[in-house]
Order: sequence, then structure tokens, then C-alpha cells
Amino acid sequence: MLLLLAVAAELGGPILLQRLIDRDIPAAVGSSAWGGILATAGIYLGLVALGSITTYAQVVLTARMGLEVVCGIKQDMFDHLLG
Repeated sequence: MLLLLAVAAELGGPILLQRLIDRDIPAAVGSSAWGGILATAGIYLGLVALGSITTYAQVVLTARMGLEVVCGIKQDMFDHLLG
């Protein structure tokens, strides 16, 4: 699930930048309507934050799983050698 969210956040960035360049900036050039640019920028920043958080959580969970496996192997080895 975390991987899916991280990938969606990474792929959403270029789509939002395309929208910003193709729609929002040309609409704001002739007028003072900055709402579209600010909305797209806010969504983009939200996606960057979501991607960062999910990537961090994914790294932490992977490290914990790896440590649990190593600790389990060590425990089994010491139990076998001492028991």
C-alpha cells in the first residue's frame, strides 16, 4: 500500500506541472487570476509531502523487517549452539 501511494505521488507531479504550464499560467497571463496557479502549486506540494512521508515509512518498515529476520536467525543459531 505504501509503495502504491509513493508511486502515485511521484507520477502525479509531472501531470500537475503539465496542467500548470498548459492551463493555469496562460489563464493568469491576461488577468490577475492567480487562484489556479496557487491551487495547483498547493496540490503539488501536498503530493511531494505525501511521497516523502510514504517513502520514509517504507524505508523504516523495510529496515525493521530486516532487523527482525537477522535477530531471528541469530537467536535460532545461539539456541542451537547452546541448547
